Amino acid sequence: MAKVLQKYLGEEKNIYTIDEICARNNVTRRRLEALWGKGLGPRTIYLGARRMCTARAEKEWLESLENPTEEAQRIAGETAEMLRAKALRAGLLTPHTRRGREA
Repeated sequence: MAKVLQKYLGEEKNIYTIDEICARNNVTRRRLEALWGKGLGPRTIYLGARRMCTARAEKEWLESLENPTEEAQRIAGETAEMLRAKALRAGLLTPHTRRGREA
């Protein structure tokens, strides 16, 4: 009965699994792990062997994405340049293509 009430009353949980964080934020686990590797993912805790994310850590992470630090902006720019270079090598972009559109 409590789960039914939680569903209809919209009570939020205080802690989420990594798969739940991915689903809630429409991000793949692989992408989330890449963000962690760059120091840009949400803070997590371990409960036994399970990696979990608190609701507070998720909120702080989302706020940090809305207001990125200079370091986060630098990393994002480097990542964008790396992806552009890969697309050029793969023939998906021409040297004159800017942001997916012809110049």
